[in-house]
Amino acid sequence: MSVILFEEKQRFNQWWLVLILLIPFGIMLYIASRSLLFNETVGTTFINNTALLIFMGFYLIFLFYFFNIQLVTQIKTNGIQFVFRPFSDPQFYRWEEIKSISMVQYAPIKDYMGWGIRSGKNGEAFTVKGNKAIKIVLTNNRSLLIGTQLPHEIEVILNAKGKNIH
Repeated sequence: MSVILFEEKQRFNQWWLVLILLIPFGIMLYIASRSLLFNETVGTTFINNTALLIFMGFYLIFLFYFFNIQLVTQIKTNGIQFVFRPFSDPQFYRWEEIKSISMVQYAPIKDYMGWGIRSGKNGEAFTVKGNKAIKIVLTNNRSLLIGTQLPHEIEVILNAKGKNIH
């Protein structure tokens, strides 16, 4: 039976990203309230109230969906598992399948053109924020990068497991 030794859950909750996504909704809310409550036109009339409300509904669904994206990483007694919900199924790699594992600092924009599920010159990356990650090279030479906000805690767990972190 496998025991979870460590678990980290990350979301896209950077303040600047929240601001970028909420400003358009605030503008739409302002326009809708002026139009529906006070029967006033804000700027030029290029969209009717029904279309605006439908668009706001879709935008709310998008926001809900976006803020529920989650990268979950687990270090277990028999391997490492991670999932990038809702985009991927859980991926589990047993210790026997891992050739090397290390904590790395990387350049998200330069190396992978941003965060999320990415492919780059150094393999696949699963990241949400920051520039610290677990780099895993599998026995088939496939390379994976799993972002983390807790590199020191992971290092302690992996060193305790006898996995040489470099």
